[in-house]
Amino acid sequence: MLVPALEVKTLKASAVVTATAVSSAVDLLDYEGPITFILQSTASGTGVTNAIKLVDDDASGGSFASDVASGGFTTVANTASQQVLTLDSGSMKRYVKLSFTVAGGTGEGVVSCSIVGRKKYS
Repeated sequence: MLVPALEVKTLKASAVVTATAVSSAVDLLDYEGPITFILQSTASGTGVTNAIKLVDDDASGGSFASDVASGGFTTVANTASQQVLTLDSGSMKRYVKLSFTVAGGTGEGVVSCSIVGRKKYS
């Protein structure tokens, strides 16, 4: 039996974040089954927190006003963190972005997120 190959995509390339923003959209149309989101983040500075979640939309240029159900990561406060969420591709709309909110004191953080999933057709 052949096992379909997994594909790894970058949702958010590693970068310093100092303000609230969202990543570029990733199209999930060709994926089926579970999709794993691997987040690596830090928050440094007095009182700085990073609240990070997944948002989705039916269109790549949409408003991305909808939070993905169970798509919130644990808020990071003045520490390094690696978190993993696994969600079913059918529970999300076609396009997904990573939304991060920097709050609290003065400081910055680093955020990156990768997606691991199986394509419908290989």
